[in-house]
Amino acid sequence: MRLILDFDLTLTAVDSLHLIVNVAYVNPSSPFQSKLTNRETWSALVDQYLKDYPSPLNAPSLGLHLKNTLYNERASYNRVGESLIFRNITRKELFDYGKSHIPLQSYAKEFLEKFKTSNYDNQIYILSLCWSKDLVDAAMGGLVDRNKIWSNDLEFSKADNSGVELSTGKIIGGIFTGLDKLSIFKNQIKLINNENFLTIGVGDSLNDIP
Repeated sequence: MRLILDFDLTLTAVDSLHLIVNVAYVNPSSPFQSKLTNRETWSALVDQYLKDYPSPLNAPSLGLHLKNTLYNERASYNRVGESLIFRNITRKELFDYGKSHIPLQSYAKEFLEKFKTSNYDNQIYILSLCWSKDLVDAAMGGLVDRNKIWSNDLEFSKADNSGVELSTGKIIGGIFTGLDKLSIFKNQIKLINNENFLTIGVGDSLNDIP
């Protein structure tokens, strides 16, 4: 059996988005950061996102509503990238912050450990709209292999002279809505091509494999 789990609020007790934003603000101990010293830019991005977000009441079905939100999500990702608020963050900063600031749901650790040990063939994957694979990896604390985490991520490039990877500010991955997650889910089932191998998707919201 294989579980494909959502991350935010399915496995975690908090949503990770605002935590990535917290990392984006000045860290005096970092020699790399040229980040924001206030939250005005982020607030403006949020306001624009909410202004453009289509009302679900205007769509006759969930599928059409998610299609309607796709343009808004892509435009929002582009605006975030152009704002550069996530520029010059290191993977270590993200990992350390995720490890110390993202608590799991009370049931998560025990459930995942029991599921993995109950059958040799059991597999656990995470499929998430989260913007940082490092945050997900850190929060899970080894309960899920990093190569079994499918999520968006910040784009990184090598810093001059130091060799440290720094974020460019762009978000990559292309997982915008639940429709993208559904497409990945279906493709994984096709790859297995085994009717006897059960794959179950688990989530808590409209964007979790509709």
